[in-house]
Amino acid sequence: MMRNLILLLFAGLLFTSCEQSSGEKTAFIDNVTLHENLETLKKSQQRFEKKLQELEEEAQQESQKFQVKVQEFQEGMQNMSEAEAEERQQKLIEEQQRLQNALGHKENELREELNQAQDSLEEVVRNKVKEIAKAKNYTYVFGINEDFNIHYAKDNKDITQEVLDELNKN
Repeated sequence: MMRNLILLLFAGLLFTSCEQSSGEKTAFIDNVTLHENLETLKKSQQRFEKKLQELEEEAQQESQKFQVKVQEFQEGMQNMSEAEAEERQQKLIEEQQRLQNALGHKENELREELNQAQDSLEEVVRNKVKEIAKAKNYTYVFGINEDFNIHYAKDNKDITQEVLDELNKN
């Protein structure tokens, strides 16, 4: 809490000094408030939480079915030859691997879908911030959270390449 207050005060001083010395307009976005109150994000999170819950339920059902097979194998093992027991055990191991692979594949698909949705939403937010910044003639739009992030800056204010060139000389 205290750290956030210090960061906010620092940001306020920074913005005040930037506007006074250069006449450039700046603004900031509270990213936490934005994410907590963005309806599209809330709906997306609910959708993915539901999908994750369904996946967990499916995995639980498959696990229970497999456990029944294992229990049946263990109960019937006394009536099997050694070769037959080894063959059935190998089939159970292969089935377990297939189940784990299928679950892992579905988890990866869900994770990829979530990442794509987040990327898409981030792009929408960036574009909207840029649109507002241009309309209000802001030079910079900062993001306030644990770190300082710039959401928009006029292209001629970007010194990234210059810094990279200097760093890469060494």
